[in-house]
Amino acid sequence: MTRKNTSQNSPKWILAVDGGGTKTIAWIAKVMPNDGPLSGKIEVVGRGLSGPSNPHSVGFLRAISNLDLAIGAALEDASIAMDSLSIACLSLAGVSRPDEKSELMEWAESRQLAKKIMIVEDVAPLALAAEYEQELDFAHSSGHPIASDWGQSITLVVGTGSIACGVNANQERIRVGGWGYLLGDEGSGFAIGLAGLQAVCRAHDRTGPETELVSAMLSPLGFASVTQLVAFVYQTPLPRTEIAKLAEVVIEVSERDSVAAQIIDSAVDSMANLIGVVVKRLRLEPSEVSLALSGGILKHHASMVNRLRTILSRGIGTPRTIHVIRQPTHGPLMLAAKDLD
Repeated sequence: MTRKNTSQNSPKWILAVDGGGTKTIAWIAKVMPNDGPLSGKIEVVGRGLSGPSNPHSVGFLRAISNLDLAIGAALEDASIAMDSLSIACLSLAGVSRPDEKSELMEWAESRQLAKKIMIVEDVAPLALAAEYEQELDFAHSSGHPIASDWGQSITLVVGTGSIACGVNANQERIRVGGWGYLLGDEGSGFAIGLAGLQAVCRAHDRTGPETELVSAMLSPLGFASVTQLVAFVYQTPLPRTEIAKLAEVVIEVSERDSVAAQIIDSAVDSMANLIGVVVKRLRLEPSEVSLALSGGILKHHASMVNRLRTILSRGIGTPRTIHVIRQPTHGPLMLAAKDLD
């Protein structure tokens, strides 16, 4: 009797991590032999969640501590040991420079996370996430395939910060934005929240128009007076996350308040400008480009996506497809699966 080669039929295990300035998500996935990386048959069997892992936001030690927590929770949820992992892909904010990647790679190798380790910046695999989610959508529907080609694509991320990146048919890649709250991040949650606070101060001084934002923005902060904003902004470490969260208030109030609406219109114009710059620098034809959208501002507010779509149609042109990414962790998962031996 011929003995079956069980090693060829054993699953391979992937660790995929999406780490940012607010949270870290870790997934353990099982891949069976002959399951292609985009087949939709990859099974996520373990999940872990922890705090932020952007070293620029929280420091290197806290970042790796949260990575350890999320990865440990995912391994426990999957009931497997770390030495079972074939490949780990960590998609992290704040690792765009070689020295940043090198420091994290040293930590990952010392932890022996997997037989093969990949560390990429968080925006890098998002087009893969969009492509995979579109394929999943088609697989679970009876409709026609979506006419999209992610060989030429632009990714726009708008959360606390903002950044756009793109790739053309010649595999030329660029990124625009991502300079942080002091040097850039136009159109971001932080920029929207800060503009709202500035409008509140101007309304208080009567150097600007009256706006419903005064009461709407003070309430979630628990403030009775506009003057309390001074201590909030200047006498504590810059509350970037708290200011970015106030973007939710500005977006909600913009439906009935002209001042808030103007702030949102300006933010969407900034988003469209990032996309337009990528199109121009990569010599892209908008109608042949697939656009992936990510980040809390775009993921949770369809009205912002609709406004952006309208601005693009009136300006540079409408992309062939626009996909709002549901789960960014699909990006490192697909990147790891493609590189799986």
